Amino acid sequence: MSTTGLIISLVILAFGLAWIASPLLGRARRKGASTLERDELLTRYERVLSAIRDLDEDYQTGKLNAEAYQEERSVWAQRGVLVLQRLEEQGGLPRAGADFRPAAAADTSHVDDELEAAVARYVQSKAAL
Repeated sequence: MSTTGLIISLVILAFGLAWIASPLLGRARRKGASTLERDELLTRYERVLSAIRDLDEDYQTGKLNAEAYQEERSVWAQRGVLVLQRLEEQGGLPRAGADFRPAAAADTSHVDDELEAAVARYVQSKAAL
């Protein structure tokens, strides 16, 4: 076989391998993108919880009046519900027992309980439809 024939054969082989491998590589990219989006949603959820904790602390120390506290808290709780809805659309919520609180956070389990109650109300409303 001549050198030209060998080069052409190698080019055809390379294109053939690339054509065969492209669907496999595409799946890996899509999976990686969904994992990145899920991580971003989890990070947003952590931010919501942190903001609610900060609001609770500000209210308890007297930095916020009751009206402003309730308004801000309801806004952040709604954002948390929206993030959890998007997580559910992504393929399910985080495993039961997953803890999103930063390690140094104070005990604010009541915030988590309120968010979980809001999510439960949402799920019940969806089930009623």
